[in-house]
Amino acid sequence: MAPEKQFSPRKLPSQERSKDTVEAILTAAAHIFSELGYAACTTNKIALRAGVSIGSLYQYFPNKEAIIVSLTERMFREGLKMTEAIVKDTENSQATFRQKLRRFIEGMVALHMKNPKLHKILTDHAPNLHVLSDTAWNYEKQFSKMFTAMVENEPGLRVTNLSLSATFAMLLTDAICHWLIQLSLQFPEKNENPENLKQRQAFLTQIIDELEDVLFRYLIE
Repeated sequence: MAPEKQFSPRKLPSQERSKDTVEAILTAAAHIFSELGYAACTTNKIALRAGVSIGSLYQYFPNKEAIIVSLTERMFREGLKMTEAIVKDTENSQATFRQKLRRFIEGMVALHMKNPKLHKILTDHAPNLHVLSDTAWNYEKQFSKMFTAMVENEPGLRVTNLSLSATFAMLLTDAICHWLIQLSLQFPEKNENPENLKQRQAFLTQIIDELEDVLFRYLIE
């Protein structure tokens, strides 16, 4: 097994300038991974797109695997931020339980479909990096905790182990989102006419409707 540090950033940025450099590297990497795929993406191409020297890139990342780790962690953080915003928003509204579930599902779908090519690359390659296992587990626990906070005060809950049920709901939603990613990559939008896009949007709405119904029936008596 390769040493864990091989897949970890060499150092974390502390000053604003260094934070900007790391952000530029990650943004450039996200674009190139999406455009060229994992195999064709190199640290030299990333540095060139980011507008930094290869030496500057290597100050923070020893290889592209370490960049994958950081991009995956950023994806986790975006998901937590999205879920937290939904929880806070629904706490301060008169939303019904179904409306809360729908907001959550729509947010998860939007997060996954923001950049489906990149999401698939991260999903395909990040599991092979053992350094991410603890990080992924910790984020999953935080996701579950937030989802629990969103639904725990609802009357008529059928489930008794809400923490476990929240994890199940999260994993089911995530699995459906990854299936949607696979479908979207089989039919690139650039090759579709407006009618195709309209049909795809209608299909996506149907999927969200079904998932909302499944989660509602699972959680509520």
